[in-house]
Amino acid sequence: MKLKNMNRGIALGLVLAIGTGIYVAVENAQFKNSQSDIENVVNEYCAALVKSNVGNIKEKQNSWNDLVNNYFVDYNNEYDYSIHKSQLLSNISSFTSEFVTDDESFLSKDCVTSADYEVSDITIKKSGNTGATVTFSCSVYYEYSGVPLCLDFNGIGSLDNGYYENENNSDKSYKGTREYSGCSLLLMKEADGWKIASMSNNYGYMDNMQEDSTASVDLTDSVSQADVSSSPSESSTEEVSSLGE
Repeated sequence: MKLKNMNRGIALGLVLAIGTGIYVAVENAQFKNSQSDIENVVNEYCAALVKSNVGNIKEKQNSWNDLVNNYFVDYNNEYDYSIHKSQLLSNISSFTSEFVTDDESFLSKDCVTSADYEVSDITIKKSGNTGATVTFSCSVYYEYSGVPLCLDFNGIGSLDNGYYENENNSDKSYKGTREYSGCSLLLMKEADGWKIASMSNNYGYMDNMQEDSTASVDLTDSVSQADVSSSPSESSTEEVSSLGE
């Protein structure tokens, strides 16, 4: 009798093990099939992020709020110390409330006039049952005047080279590339697709900032969210033209 019960236990254990193995295999296969969708969302977000930084602070306020509400999902995890949707919206509100005005002469200073970007080194890993952690690098080329505020992978900060060389020169134009490495986004699968739950702190550095006497670069192709796509094995390069073109 004991042997019979033991055999039943072994059989039940085998069934559970096989069932678990099948479940894990199916789940991993589904995640693998989702990787191209996940990468497309990351590329689309980077394109929309860069585009939202073009213009004056009043225009950016609306663009930033739309960006966060479109791409982020409410997410609460006491063990996750990354930046969440509520923190970003609060960050936007606190910064823009100080600088938004109807004074056109003020708004014309400290502006980004055009930008383009490149995403590379994308790595996607499964996170829990419905999540994905995406790490990547991003280079953003800016043309701007003064010290404009920009939203990046660490929240809102000023666009300078770290030495504030352009701090008192709002009437001068500059160009340079801000480099971000080790960017990390946590995405969650929602009913309407993959959404960003949080992003890790990553401070970019300004590379080769220089005064631009001409302040003109041929960035003729305007970017929209629907225009952005790339294969998982390639880096993504998109261009953003200045507002009003």
